[in-house]
Amino acid sequence: HQQQQQLHGPNLLPQSVFKKKLQFFQEEKNKELSALRQRIRELEVSQRASSLSDSKRRKM
Repeated sequence: HQQQQQLHGPNLLPQSVFKKKLQFFQEEKNKELSALRQRIRELEVSQRASSLSDSKRRKM
């Protein structure tokens, strides 16, 4: 199936267009990844805070 797709339009668009699209997708991916990392950090901090308060409550 892949060979058929290549035959339909091997070089309809210049390579620079593909490179720009690829770069755009990579930038979007990086943005989403950094947002996810930030979210994970926030969750870890809040989890740590809640587990600290839980252990304090258990001791009392």
